[in-house]
Formats: sequence, C-alpha cells, structure tokens
Amino acid sequence: MKTKYFVVFILLFASPLVHADTNDVEVMRLKAQQFIAAKDWSSAESEAKAITDADPKNLDGWLMYGIVEQRLEKNDSAAVAYKHYLALNPPEDKAAAVRQRLAEVEVREQKSDEKKLTKSQEHYGLKSNGVFFAFAPIYQPSTSTVLNGNVNSNYQFGLQLQQMNIGIMYDGGSVSQMRVPTGGSSYKIGGPANLSTWTMYLEYNYILTAPFTTMGPFSIYIPAHLGFFENSLRLSDGSNSFSNIGAEVATGIGTQWYSRTPIVIGLSALYHQGVGFENLTSGSNTTEGVENTSGTIAHGGNVGPEIRLTFTYLFEHTKTLAEKAGIQ
Repeated sequence: MKTKYFVVFILLFASPLVHADTNDVEVMRLKAQQFIAAKDWSSAESEAKAITDADPKNLDGWLMYGIVEQRLEKNDSAAVAYKHYLALNPPEDKAAAVRQRLAEVEVREQKSDEKKLTKSQEHYGLKSNGVFFAFAPIYQPSTSTVLNGNVNSNYQFGLQLQQMNIGIMYDGGSVSQMRVPTGGSSYKIGGPANLSTWTMYLEYNYILTAPFTTMGPFSIYIPAHLGFFENSLRLSDGSNSFSNIGAEVATGIGTQWYSRTPIVIGLSALYHQGVGFENLTSGSNTTEGVENTSGTIAHGGNVGPEIRLTFTYLFEHTKTLAEKAGIQ
C-alpha cells in the first residue's frame, strides 16, 4: 500500500512543470516515470540522474531523483536533490510537501550517522585488542643518572589486550667515565661505555572515564606497571662488561584519544620505582659493582620519571551475544 501511494506521489508531482525544452529530456522523464511505476528503482535512479545532468534546472528531474534516492535509503543524496528542487522556486504547495520530505531524510541521515558512530565506538573501544608503539621523550632511569650517563628516552612496542598491555621497552646511551672493579676492593677509571636496558612488562590501565562519555573521545586512566629488566654496561674497548637484573613497578596518570577508527593516541606520565637484584657486576668479579667517579655505587634499580607518547592500532571488536544482551 505504501509503495502504491509512493508511486502516485511521484506521478502527480513529477508532471512537466518546468524542464528543458528538448526531446531528449522529455524522453528521459517519461522513461523515469515508467521505471518508477514498474518499481525498477535502480533504472529510475539512472534516468532521473541523467535528467539533472542534462538540465540542472529541471524541477521534475530533481524531484524524481530525490524521491527515488529516498526510496533506496540513500538519504544524503536524497537531501541534496530536494535542496536543489527547492532552490528552483517550485509552486508553494509542492514545495511544502518536499520540505516535509527533506526533513524526514535529514532525520534519517542523522540517525544513520549516529548509528555508524556508535558502531565504530563499539568496534574500536576499550574492549578492542591491538598492537602499540610508544616513545618516551622524557625518561631518566637512575642507573644512567648515577653514572652521569645520557639515557633520556626509551622505545616500546607490544600487544594491547583490552586494558592490559604486554610490552618490551628499550633504552640506551653512553657513560663517559666510571670506576670499574678490578678485583678485591680495587677500582680503576674506565670508559667510555655503552649502557642499555631491556625491560619486559605488564601494564594494566584502570579506567577512570571511558571514551565518548563525560570526556568526549578521551579516556582517562591510571596505569599500573610491573616489569623485569636487564641492565648492560659494556666498555667501548671491549675489555669488560657489567650487568644486573631487577624488577620495577610504576604508576601515574594517562589519557587516550579514540578516533572511532583503529588509531588511538595516548599520553601518560609515570614514575618508576625499581630495584636491582644485585649491583652492576661482571662475570669475573661478582662482589663489587660499578661506581661513578665520585664513588657512588650504581645499584641499577632504574628509578625515575617517564613521559610517554603511545600509538595503538586496534583490531575490530565484535560484540558477543552476552554484550548485545547487556549482560557484560
């Protein structure tokens, strides 16, 4: 029944009011009406579009094109066609009916956009998994600080499993001079040396505000970090090397920007508190550790601040039946 009234609306409104005075446009108009009567919407769409291309001021063409696009649920192009029709100053009674149709398609278009946004938020949100790369332009581990080294940044990569990150962190730099043990309690000045640290960690992000709620596309969270590291200090001349292993915890505050796409950008500030299970020692001397030139032992605990910029690529998350039902 609705389709019957729909066809009648087209045939009544799309009468030859104003159109290009050419046989070609008139033939196209008649063909479009025939396709509409036969409910061949795809062919009607092509013919109506051809009319508007051939005669941009043709009222019938824009009206038929708008109605057919609305029938095909192409609300954005239907709205454009109706606006073109109204811009040509049609009779007021018909203009009023088209304004009503324009309002309907704009509401539908808005709802469609909102539905797409909601779907994107669900697919690329807190329940998505992904991979990440991070760079910390500010990082000052105490191992480097005590030895007057120049480590001031780090690189990280890993997997994101919803709110849990499993990552590997690397930082490296150099130490110009230090006191190295030579056996017993004897030391000598050594250097330069290359200092590097590898850390494997787990980091859970406790969400304070979820994205697309009170903070718009931003999420605020508290990171809880647990890591295990290995420091390595190698003299540049290759004469000796020193290392230790240890554990660290860190926490702070962070924010992430969700773009409703796979890309998420985060910024966080943490403070690390670590402890070396032993001092920086070599295989030939396990009792004495490396010291700075003032005689302070480098315990290798990697205590210090970090400011980190993170880029995450999310994999699309599909809601489970329980999530759709609101159980999870």
